[in-house]
Amino acid sequence: MEYNIDISKILKLSEHLDFNSPDEQILFDSFRFNIIVKINYYLENNDKEKARELIELLDKYAHDKKIPYVNEKWKEYLDYLRDEI
Repeated sequence: MEYNIDISKILKLSEHLDFNSPDEQILFDSFRFNIIVKINYYLENNDKEKARELIELLDKYAHDKKIPYVNEKWKEYLDYLRDEI
């Protein structure tokens, strides 16, 4: 649960993201990728509830319609993980 609180604080910073800065976009994407890895971990360990909570955080603060992925493969992988829940 502490992870969710900490990562929420980071994701909330997305409102200050400079879309003209590739460095900021790449950094933000790396946070999303970290979350995607954690979602995968939870699913591999049959904890769909924790995985769902992280997906909800991504949807709330970092949805790809609001902030497009730099690496589209990560979005595709997240979509795959959504289907696993």
